Amino acid sequence: FYDRITVENEEIVGTYKEIKISADNLDKSREEKTLNLNENTIFNKKKYGNSNLTISNFETKSSYIYTENDKTTIIRDKDINNSLLILDYKLDLDNKYDISNYFTNSKEFFDKFTSVEYNYNDKTKVVNNISVVAEVDNKVMLSIPYEAQNATNINLILNFRDAKIIYKLK
Repeated sequence: FYDRITVENEEIVGTYKEIKISADNLDKSREEKTLNLNENTIFNKKKYGNSNLTISNFETKSSYIYTENDKTTIIRDKDINNSLLILDYKLDLDNKYDISNYFTNSKEFFDKFTSVEYNYNDKTKVVNNISVVAEVDNKVMLSIPYEAQNATNINLILNFRDAKIIYKLK
């Protein structure tokens, strides 16, 4: 690249500088691992520090009811054709690393990196555009198609550029 451009005797003169870049090609090597409930996953330590996630429980429901300060709240997806995938989780973010450039809270994490795969009527279906409906008491509610409630198996997939982590929920 040009290190410096100068004008000498009404002529533009550029001096070049060579640099060598030792970059990791994240597109070629993609780690894939499968986990069950209550298993902890630590993300790529080099990029994300000590950030990790554990999913301890899940359920699928059309609504979620909770009470706080004598006030009962019902959470539903705004689309009547969808249900809630409710995950009990613990997400620890190491904000000293690059991970804080991608998201700063768990809602952003689930919005950006998750998809759901499920089997229904002997067909595998994938929902890539997962949206977070709500977060309450270390539970996150994700919007999924209503038919997924009756799926024979459900996987939560975390997609990073260099890794694919599959949580077997059901």
